[in-house]
Amino acid sequence: MADQDVEYKFDIHASIVFQLGESLITDEVQALVELVKNSYDADSTYAQVEVNSKDSPKEGRYAESVGYLTIEDGGQGMSLDDIKNGWLFISNSPKRAMKRNKDTTPRGRTPLGDKGLGRLGAQRLGDNLEIYTYSKADQTEYYVAFSWLDFVSQDRLSSVPVVVQKVIPATQKKGTRLVISGLKNPEAWRDTNVVNGESRLDHLQTELSRLISPFVVVKDFRVSAKIDGTKLSLWSVSEKLRETAQVRYSITFENGLFNSLGRARTSFFRPETNNESEQQLFRELVEDDGSQGFFAFLVEQKEAQRHQFKLSKRAGWFVEYSFRKALGEFDGVQQVESQDQELVDANPGPFQAEVDAFDLGRESSSHQNVYQAATDYRKYVKMHSGIRVYRNGFQVRTDADWLRLGADWTRGGSWYGLKPSNTIGYVAISARDNSELIETTDREGFVKNPYYDNFYLMLRKFVEEANNAQEAIRRSWVKYRKLHIAKLARVTSNSTPESLIANMRETLLRAQELRLPLANATANLEAAVTNSESISREIANELPMDSDSRRLSRENARDLARSVKSTSKIAAELGGYLSNLAELDSVTKVIADQIDTLREQLGQVYEMVSLGLTAEVLSHEVLNIADQLAERTQQIERHISSLGSTDRRQVAYIEYVRTSITGLRKQLAHFAPALRYVREKRENISIGPFAKEIAEYYELRFADKEIVVNVKLRSAHDFVITMNRGKLTQIIDNLFLNSEYWLREDLRLSRIKQGAITIEMARPFVRISDNGRGVEASVQESLFEPFITTKKRGEGRGLGLFVVRQLLESEGCSIALLPALNSYNRRFIFQLDLTGGMTDDAK
Repeated sequence: MADQDVEYKFDIHASIVFQLGESLITDEVQALVELVKNSYDADSTYAQVEVNSKDSPKEGRYAESVGYLTIEDGGQGMSLDDIKNGWLFISNSPKRAMKRNKDTTPRGRTPLGDKGLGRLGAQRLGDNLEIYTYSKADQTEYYVAFSWLDFVSQDRLSSVPVVVQKVIPATQKKGTRLVISGLKNPEAWRDTNVVNGESRLDHLQTELSRLISPFVVVKDFRVSAKIDGTKLSLWSVSEKLRETAQVRYSITFENGLFNSLGRARTSFFRPETNNESEQQLFRELVEDDGSQGFFAFLVEQKEAQRHQFKLSKRAGWFVEYSFRKALGEFDGVQQVESQDQELVDANPGPFQAEVDAFDLGRESSSHQNVYQAATDYRKYVKMHSGIRVYRNGFQVRTDADWLRLGADWTRGGSWYGLKPSNTIGYVAISARDNSELIETTDREGFVKNPYYDNFYLMLRKFVEEANNAQEAIRRSWVKYRKLHIAKLARVTSNSTPESLIANMRETLLRAQELRLPLANATANLEAAVTNSESISREIANELPMDSDSRRLSRENARDLARSVKSTSKIAAELGGYLSNLAELDSVTKVIADQIDTLREQLGQVYEMVSLGLTAEVLSHEVLNIADQLAERTQQIERHISSLGSTDRRQVAYIEYVRTSITGLRKQLAHFAPALRYVREKRENISIGPFAKEIAEYYELRFADKEIVVNVKLRSAHDFVITMNRGKLTQIIDNLFLNSEYWLREDLRLSRIKQGAITIEMARPFVRISDNGRGVEASVQESLFEPFITTKKRGEGRGLGLFVVRQLLESEGCSIALLPALNSYNRRFIFQLDLTGGMTDDAK
């Protein structure tokens, strides 16, 4: 007979609270903030924190425990049910149900906590915990007390003794007071300690100032703190400080639309130098005409359309620029399944952000009027540097540089962008509107899900666009300044060093030719003066001795002699200068030789610099070619297999090609430093049949990707060009791969039901388009430049279309983006002009 079944149950050891608390809360400050959040959730308007690391509380169950901490608020208090099912029921939280049901507190707050674990952080602070709470619901004060030390001595969690009593008569009529005694690390609160070069008290003040937003004042809620009798001044980033920023951004995301507005002052590109001539030049070019001249130059630059520059109407600001984009238009946007089982964009909820960039150079720091000492100003900015996320005013801890400002700055192309050490900003989210942005259990970041991915995607794109705009402003200023200097020197934009030296030598030659005429003129002048003096004396002798006429005649003669003497001296100095200028002719010859040497050296440098671009372009194209070769080899293999062929030589050859492709991909990093050009095999190519071959290949490639290829050709429009077939295939491949990427993205997001790429011939043009979104207006003017792309980071380097242009130009052909617009109001047709590849007869 089988034994009667015995019912067993899970249980848990009491020490689990220590494992949970240590893994959830990283330090004392974070534990303190978690408890302060409870005051916010309790609908209090304040939280008062006091730490006494030396004395005992002198009241309550643990009156003799040395070192204690109190947190007091004026909130709703806890009822007996709240105590039983809240504080004493680990991992249970009534707040979770409030969030799920979209309920709010009487003050309209959505609770911050929902995991029911934050209270365990209290055990990191001290050994004992006491709660005095007056429940508005029960009109009763309750006292709760227990010691975390009992969790070690008891086997089961349910065996830990807890005191819960009514307090009669009530000692307080509102709110809750927590008393944590027997501080575990009293030294952590004392000013004798030094952390990272600052006193422990200053460190605590800094950390609390960061964890409780210095930007956004939490509605109807303030925090005050006192440590061993010293009141902490929680810092705030004042508007006065923010007004010293050179660049400012205001960001909003609402109703699915991301909007960033940037502003820059003229001080953003003012020269940071003591050179008075540079400062004077800046005043003349920028300040004297109210920046009108430079702004007119700025908007003419290639990047202007992308950033929509316009003069700022706000006092003290020079230019404004913006970036707007709907969530669904971001490349790489993530989707989730809706309640209707349809894919929709994962909307993280509305948020706002503000970012300020400061110049900490000597010039800018000395001109600020917030701090008396420039060193204090720089220290304060660096102390609060970083872009932090705050939920209802409480920081969500993330990596120090979670938006990778440092990584962007260290790249050569982002020298003038946002830097991690002098950028201060915040992103404000809320418990109510951003419930899908879930914090990790240890409060050290966000759970990675589609909502957070899109949240991060938008902010990273903001950083890229901000950096691009700042680069455009600073580099435009450098160019504007150089053009002005060249204009003053009467140097045209097409002047060469050789032509400038030739002009200099011609001028010096003319100066040399003036030496003899100047000497002759001086001698003649002196002789004329001698004759004049003689004549004046003769005339004077004939006049009466004391007459005015005689006196005036002699005075005129003396004045003339003095003037000629002065003129002779100046002429002598001028002659010396002309002699020196004549000697400079030999110096120009030395300069010309040095320029030749420098040009040779620069040529070598350019070769070295261009190697990076060459390597990128080459690796890009070799990968494309290898991918296409692998795809075509697979097609041939399937074709041979369908014919039932078992020819061993064919099988061996296919395997050889496949192995070669693998080896080619592995060797991409190894480039020969002196590649020789290989003579290309050129042939006559009929465009119509060639387009059909391309279409057939891609129809097989796209068979499982819901993309079709259309060829539009009337016999009258067919034409023949002379070109290397591989080069032409490479050109078309790059355009098709570009279309494929964006069509697959549109298909993933259900913007289109089927992708279509169209090739249309109209002698001497080939036009390639697709039914995707088309080209973003922000890049359509710079699309064929290297490294211009709107693909998400890691998906594209912006080289494909650059390569197409280069390959076409090598054949005397070209590519253009036609002005026609699609249904998204974007340009979408690429036109190849193959005139350069046609014979004279065909043209």
